[in-house]
Amino acid sequence: MAGDGSNDSVRPSTMTHSTKELIKDFANYTTTHGVGRLSEAKTVFSRLVWSIFILCALGMFIFQTILEIEHLFEDMLIGKLATENTSTLFNMGHQFQDFVFDCNFKGSDCR
Repeated sequence: MAGDGSNDSVRPSTMTHSTKELIKDFANYTTTHGVGRLSEAKTVFSRLVWSIFILCALGMFIFQTILEIEHLFEDMLIGKLATENTSTLFNMGHQFQDFVFDCNFKGSDCR
């Protein structure tokens, strides 16, 4: 039962063995690319090849993530520049209707 201390009698070697089995089981059945193949590899060469594939996939993931974050900040900058340009045009005497003809954002009027 949970909280009754029944796990206190488990020996550390059994827990370590159980943890190793859990990690191996996770590696064999995970959908992460190549980890299952790496855990099932028998030779050093095949482990090396699968390790290289996994590291390349991880590197590509990190590269794409950084690219997307950069695009996010570029879009924020473009939005800021558009707001500054709009403020300048308002100061020159333009009205809101000069910029937006029909605007409805989530059921709210944009004005």
